[in-house]
Amino acid sequence: MDVLMMGGTRFVGRPLVAQLLAAGHRLTLFTRGRQPLPEGVEHLVGDRSSDEGLAALQGRRFDVIVDSSGRTLEDSRRVVERTGAPAHRFVYESSAGVYADSELWPL
Repeated sequence: MDVLMMGGTRFVGRPLVAQLLAAGHRLTLFTRGRQPLPEGVEHLVGDRSSDEGLAALQGRRFDVIVDSSGRTLEDSRRVVERTGAPAHRFVYESSAGVYADSELWPL
């Protein structure tokens, strides 16, 4: 499958990228370009905090989109506005996004 990974160089994304590559998927990582990348991935450099920063995604199509760097629904929406809905699945992973307004500490 063609997989877009938003982020993927730290935390949960890093081991997931390794598993996806080991399973033979074609992987594109969209990052700000600050962390080293594994071999075998296509790299799109941008910053998701602005429309200009997401320009590299415009018109690209993917079977799966994994969003490991979004903080809000709007962050993920802006990705899909540029790529269209993925053919198979959109996966959102973010403990910060889930627990940001939690009253329970420590997380």
